[in-house]
Amino acid sequence: MAAFQSGQALATLRETLDTPLSEAQLAAVADMVLLPQRYLTRTELVAVIGREAAAGAVNEQAVAQAIASPVGFGGMTGSVRGVLAGAGAMNLSPAELAHLAEMIQDGLRDRVQTELAGRGYRPEMVHDFISDLAALPGALVVPQTTATRPLVVAPEAETQER
Repeated sequence: MAAFQSGQALATLRETLDTPLSEAQLAAVADMVLLPQRYLTRTELVAVIGREAAAGAVNEQAVAQAIASPVGFGGMTGSVRGVLAGAGAMNLSPAELAHLAEMIQDGLRDRVQTELAGRGYRPEMVHDFISDLAALPGALVVPQTTATRPLVVAPEAETQER
């Protein structure tokens, strides 16, 4: 996997195999075989959502990009959007969001609801936000790609080095 991530594997494969596969196709094969992935806890995901909300993100694509996920959120898309919108509407910081996620994880959903309602937010907004936050998985598997493109030196740079 390290050879794919460093970009050396694709060059080696090209030298040793006569394959009609493109670099993207070879990378996809490596991804299927090696199954690289990493895990994010709900708290980590929510902190990223908070950072993206603070930066003005308007959809879940910014969150997917921030966690370096090559795919979207699938069935969780609505929940990610809901947490993003709620964080923006309630002006919640990433740290506050992470704390609320931990409270929900600890079974303190009613306390979260009371805390947010006590800040003056409408009950239906608080309810929807908490439902979306609680719907996020405790751990999210984020697929990763193993292959990076080999570094290609521009002809001008090669000429200048000589």
